[in-house]
Amino acid sequence: MRTFEDTAGDPVLEMGSGLHRAATAPSVQDARDAAIEAARHLLRADIAVLLRAAEGGSMSIAAGPANLPAIAAGDPFAPRWVLQHATAAAFPAHEGWAPPGFHRALGAAWVAIAPSWPLDLLVVVRHLSIPFHAGELERLSTFASGAGAILALRGDRPPVASIPAEFVDVLPPRAVTLGQRIAIAR
Repeated sequence: MRTFEDTAGDPVLEMGSGLHRAATAPSVQDARDAAIEAARHLLRADIAVLLRAAEGGSMSIAAGPANLPAIAAGDPFAPRWVLQHATAAAFPAHEGWAPPGFHRALGAAWVAIAPSWPLDLLVVVRHLSIPFHAGELERLSTFASGAGAILALRGDRPPVASIPAEFVDVLPPRAVTLGQRIAIAR
């Protein structure tokens, strides 16, 4: 069991406050920073990162720690699976889920990832070996979707429309996922 340092509030109010901070931030970069800080707080995580898909399948850091390297197109990278399947996932951060430099820089024990916009991912990590549970993953997914929409409305859009289909990234063992989301027309 982990004793979290922050006082836990109502998750819905925390999500709303975080989205409000992103929506009212003075600049797009400040809005990105507000979104990742809110996600980190919401999931009682140690680090949060906003990743963005780039041309050819590489991933760059849109917001987060400055010491994180970009992900090359040919690198195995489990978060690409989240983009490909349009669903959130959490897993223990064993070797092989990301390039060694990225993995070492995060120092993660558990990773949770949710699509934020079609080509953005919100990634949160815990350094202690305390798994993310399905409820936390659902919260992250809901928050990431709202944050992505706010960033897009502020003009923050990726420079590419899709990533190459040839990537076959997989999730590590013991991954927890949410089912693929299918839009329902009304």
